[in-house]
Amino acid sequence: MNPNSKRVLVVGGGITGLTLAYRLQEKFFNSKENAEIILVESTPRIGGIIETEQKDGFIFEKGPDSFFNSKPNVFSLCEDLQIENRIIGTNPDYRRSFILQGENLIPVPKGFYLMSPIAIGPFFGSPLISVFGKIRMMLDLVLPRRNEYEDESLYDFVVRRFGYEAFEKIAQPMIGGIYSADPKELSLKATMPQFLELEEKYRSVILGLRKTMIRKDDDTDETSNTSGARYGLFASFDKGMEVLTDSIKDKFSSVDLRLNSEVTSIAKKQEGWTVEINGNEILNVDTVCLTAINPKISQLIQNVSPKFSSFFNKLDFGSLATINFVFNKEQIKHPLDGMGFVVPDIEDRNILACSFSSVKFPNRSPEGDLLLRVFIKESEWNNFSEKKNSSIIERVMKELRMILKIHGEPKHTDVNFYLKSTPQYKVGHLERIEGLEKSVSELSGLFFAGKGYRGVGISDCVASADIVSEKVYEFLNAPSI
Repeated sequence: MNPNSKRVLVVGGGITGLTLAYRLQEKFFNSKENAEIILVESTPRIGGIIETEQKDGFIFEKGPDSFFNSKPNVFSLCEDLQIENRIIGTNPDYRRSFILQGENLIPVPKGFYLMSPIAIGPFFGSPLISVFGKIRMMLDLVLPRRNEYEDESLYDFVVRRFGYEAFEKIAQPMIGGIYSADPKELSLKATMPQFLELEEKYRSVILGLRKTMIRKDDDTDETSNTSGARYGLFASFDKGMEVLTDSIKDKFSSVDLRLNSEVTSIAKKQEGWTVEINGNEILNVDTVCLTAINPKISQLIQNVSPKFSSFFNKLDFGSLATINFVFNKEQIKHPLDGMGFVVPDIEDRNILACSFSSVKFPNRSPEGDLLLRVFIKESEWNNFSEKKNSSIIERVMKELRMILKIHGEPKHTDVNFYLKSTPQYKVGHLERIEGLEKSVSELSGLFFAGKGYRGVGISDCVASADIVSEKVYEFLNAPSI
């Protein structure tokens, strides 16, 4: 190593850490500067919760199966990686979803977006909620906006604008599952700020959506032909999401990637930082970039930044399990004519949601077979720490048989646990982030990025890495005083 080179330590080999290391490599290469970028990951593999398995003609997504493409960061990254031609969209013929009620899958009305109708006619023709519930939702058209915009929970916002029935039968299953959390505790500002902005600007959420989304979709007519999420805004890759993480790794030329390497201590020096790896290796670096989100980070940073440590101690995490099921087409009698379904809490089921993977994206399963991906919530019946696959599969299969009219046993099952993997953005989250940013700014050379702060999606993580890479580069090139 050149003794005059700058040294950057990136902690965490998920999508955030990979993107951050790659962007820094680009910046130093383009400026022809000497730099050493060290990326440490405590597990034997990169990618974090992004994990794809290709087997016997199937593409099994164990973690996320898509990314939200409304933000340009992922597309820009793919262009730089020269994999933009491998991006695929969802099946245009089945861009709708269902909500379970009793033993029936009820289609989400066309032109319905997460918690609010845009197209009024299909909404009133839907059996999802009662006539009274529909009238209550329409009161959003005349209700005043809030005069004060302090943070509130998603639950409080939906009930205030649309009523309780709309929350428990539609909004809760469609929104709560994204964060694997209770919407009664989730921050509106941190999770769904677009709805708050609609109320601020247009007073009515419904009117605001009609004025903004219908105009945006004039060319594609997506608003009138989709239901639930806007499925045209979801994308993946021809061979699964690992295409993205593997492509980043393949571009590493000056990144020192270290797997099975755990940071065991971090200390601030007068100039730079001292970091201990695996309890036996000492690294002296100019900057430390934390992208891993776990309780160990809180312990590591305790002596350096008590405020940072305190933030982590207050941040709760949700756990999730996914199960990939393979069936013959003849085994499933219910038509798979949508992207999948979600399950309200009031149904008291094990299943949180089910994605029809064979329908959602092309070439996910061989001809004659169907691939389903089920999301399971942790509960008193599902203790994920015990990881009893057989008992979980048995309970889920009992529900799938009833919902999708399945007979026989699955040809293949694949259970994946993600313990404490999803940060819970509780009310006041953004205010806590601002306080954290202020306290960390006083620590020269410490940076943080990732899903614990301003968005849990892949696009959010890539955007976070892009921003922090700029900050790190500017810090290392700041003139000495």
